[in-house]
Amino acid sequence: MDVQGAWPAVATNGDLYVAWGKTDLARKHYAEAIRLYPTSDQPYGQHLLKRQADRTQTKLDLLSFRSLTGSVLRDGRYTSTALGYAGDLHVSLTVREGRMTDIQVKHAEKIDQGACVAIPQRIIDKQSLQVDGITGATVTTSAIIDGTLQCLRKAGLQ
Repeated sequence: MDVQGAWPAVATNGDLYVAWGKTDLARKHYAEAIRLYPTSDQPYGQHLLKRQADRTQTKLDLLSFRSLTGSVLRDGRYTSTALGYAGDLHVSLTVREGRMTDIQVKHAEKIDQGACVAIPQRIIDKQSLQVDGITGATVTTSAIIDGTLQCLRKAGLQ
């Protein structure tokens, strides 16, 4: 299989391995997809390759933890920017007493299907980035999770 056809299959295989509980194989496939994205010579969608690599990197990072239980987070307000569907998505996270207490999202998405309200609330309720997405708002959901992960790292998540 040429590089052009290889990278989507490699990332999809990573998702399957996660669903099957085979995280070592998922990590391997995600890492390979991240390596292949920049080498693609596909004639269309070149501008989307960085987004795909970033989304795959977030999936790889999320395999490192399932919840924030036991994590020590520094209180404060943290901001980040993630790539949304129609441009940048800005996330602001507030941490109080070591817990996420507020997530604000600003963006210029055309349709977010309520993801900018529902996803932050789910993250706060579960104190986890492992939350159900919103149908029709996959990119926005991923960007919110990625932006929140970046904020959590600034707050001390390892």
